[in-house]
Amino acid sequence: MCSSDLVARNSATLRAALELQLKIYVARALHGIAAVEALEGDPELSQRLLGLADRLFAESGREIRDSVAYDIALTTIQTALSETRQSELRAEGAHMTVLDALAAIEGASS
Repeated sequence: MCSSDLVARNSATLRAALELQLKIYVARALHGIAAVEALEGDPELSQRLLGLADRLFAESGREIRDSVAYDIALTTIQTALSETRQSELRAEGAHMTVLDALAAIEGASS
């Protein structure tokens, strides 16, 4: 499966979870997309998506557990960006809406 297929599948999951107002599933889909974006060379978008996912987990009162996609994204980001830039982008992501994230994802994949 190519990376564009993975992003498309996670985007479809993201839209369905958003419609059903399932924050945890939205966050998990964001993890998947963040991993692909990080590996495909867009660590800044990836970090923003993780910031949004973190906020959604916090709002739902849940902790991130056992997310391979999160771990992949984070490891890739840490080698690509300075800690300062990581913090800036994570904060930006925390202030995004899910619709903002979808627009950024769609913009990155065009």
